[in-house]
Amino acid sequence: MDGSDAEQCSGWLDQARHRYINGHDGRVFDVAFSCARVSPTLASASDDNTVRVWNVSSADQRLQQSTSCSGHQDSVLRVNWNNSGTMLASASADTTVQLWQLADEDAVDPPTCLQGKAVKTMQGHPEEVYACEFLEQNHLLTASADCLFSWDIETGACIQQASGTPGSPDQGQLPARWQPGYIFSAEAQPSGSLVATACSDGVLRVWDCQSGQMQHVCSVPQYRGMTAACAWDAEGHCIASVATNGEIVVLDIRRQQPLWSASAGCSLRDCCYLPDEQGRSYLLAAAADASLHSAYPSQGESAQLTSCQSHAASLLCLASSQDGHLIAMGGGTGKARHPLHISAEGQTDSDISHDNQFAISLYSYSRQSHDAAGSLVASVSFAPL
Repeated sequence: MDGSDAEQCSGWLDQARHRYINGHDGRVFDVAFSCARVSPTLASASDDNTVRVWNVSSADQRLQQSTSCSGHQDSVLRVNWNNSGTMLASASADTTVQLWQLADEDAVDPPTCLQGKAVKTMQGHPEEVYACEFLEQNHLLTASADCLFSWDIETGACIQQASGTPGSPDQGQLPARWQPGYIFSAEAQPSGSLVATACSDGVLRVWDCQSGQMQHVCSVPQYRGMTAACAWDAEGHCIASVATNGEIVVLDIRRQQPLWSASAGCSLRDCCYLPDEQGRSYLLAAAADASLHSAYPSQGESAQLTSCQSHAASLLCLASSQDGHLIAMGGGTGKARHPLHISAEGQTDSDISHDNQFAISLYSYSRQSHDAAGSLVASVSFAPL
């Protein structure tokens, strides 16, 4: 990108660390780490209609905004990286998905950040778009209302549209706009062609998306409430899903049967897996009340769910780096009026009172001894200038 793509990032000066806290002007709905970039790089999607890219300093693991992607006309609900770390997909409440071309990671000179370049816009979704997953062979999967869409990235053409709710059970008390099975999350299988979708009717549905063509594999009723999110383990054998009624279920896709389940006792919003030194998959779930819940589901019935409180105001999303050493969490309850920084000891650098917050928190995890809390590395709350 040339100089015309550069802009001064808005934000607050963190007097304690003598750097700018650049950020969103709204709740953070999704976060995603790139698995391809040399240094840890995080993308975030927000209620302020933007996607932002953050570099994580290898020296002190501070967050520095490197790129801002503006162009959506409504909240950005999901964000995802392609395998090479050169492109982002963003899914929005404006019914579109945009593809963003990013600059080389060495091209950023803080506090100046670059403007992401929109290269494709996928239109034609019936409602808000709650999923955007890069697939093999240059395809993109998106989800809107109760439908799945497969797109050719090169041309921007829709290859296939499919009903995302086969095998839908009795709808019970679901809101009319979320019937028969509104899709809230879609996750691609690691090193495989399967995609799992979490739906509002409490059903986890699995699709085979080889060569961009969607074939329904199975539908497994999981919950009495709405399924909020799902995640694959590293081997691609098990799918964890969480629900707004607090339930967690892990499904063994090979047998299409539940492996483990538990209740967190609060509304859950997202989940992810982390690897440990023994090669086991450690499950972490985030709740709307900012609590974190963790377990080793591979232990079966003996697996214990542990819980703790995070430093956030409210959690809406979380993601792990590929090695499992870093966890990013995003959320917020509305508009903040003042900047706030939380140190690694959990102490605030400012005594200014806050009504609401929207934030990204970064935690460091030890692979020798996982803890639901982890170790807080950096947490910033954003506010408009």
